[in-house]
Parts: sequence; C-alpha cells; structure tokens
Amino acid sequence: MSDVNKRLDEHLTAVGDRLEHQLKMFRAEYIKTADLISSTSSTRSNVVSPIDRSRNIIINGVDENHDSDLRRDVISRVLSKAVGHEIRIEDAFRLGKFSAHRKRTILVKLSSAWDRRLVLIGAHKLSSVMCL
Repeated sequence: MSDVNKRLDEHLTAVGDRLEHQLKMFRAEYIKTADLISSTSSTRSNVVSPIDRSRNIIINGVDENHDSDLRRDVISRVLSKAVGHEIRIEDAFRLGKFSAHRKRTILVKLSSAWDRRLVLIGAHKLSSVMCL
C-alpha cells in the first residue's frame, strides 16, 4: 500500500508542477496583454481628439430631394436669408433613414463657429418677425 501511496504522491507532485508551470505562463501572457492594452489605450487617448461641433447647425422642414446640388442651394438660400449675406457651407447631409412619409433633419457644418452664431441670431430674428 505504501508503494501505491508513493506513486500517487509522485503523480500528484508532477501534476502540481505542470499546473504551476501553466499558471506561470498564463501570468506572463496576462501581464504582456495588459501592458499591450494599456499602451494601446494611452496611445489612442493621445491621438483621438474630441469632435468639434461648434460649427454645426440643424435644419428641419426641407423637402426630401436626392439632388445634392438642389439641397445645397436650398440650404444656402435659407442661411443667406437668415444672415443677410452668403454663408459658406463645408458639408451638409441628412440624418436618419429615408422615409417617404417624413422630412429628415439636415446637419449642416459651416466654415466657422462665428457663422453659426450669425445664423442662429438671424434665425431668431426671422422667427420673431414671422410671429408678429
């Protein structure tokens, strides 16, 4: 019986040694992966800059149209009427999925935050005059 205990003890020792070795390998991989993740996330945080929304305005109520030149012309006329002079548009696009039953909102990116302020002030004045 002592021979069986001795073999069992040797077997358990061997299994324990293998488990310990695998645990050391796992810890090393874990540390390597954690270091990689932390270095990648710190690199990303340095590279990614916040989104500048200071030049954006939203326009509602413009009819759906697949002609981007016509849409840009309508937007330009609306903004020019609000401000009193022509405003330079960097980009304009519809938000959301197309539906024949509704008019999608248009996100307009202007050339400067100052132009955005002028448009908002002019739109407020126009709406005040229309209410009278």
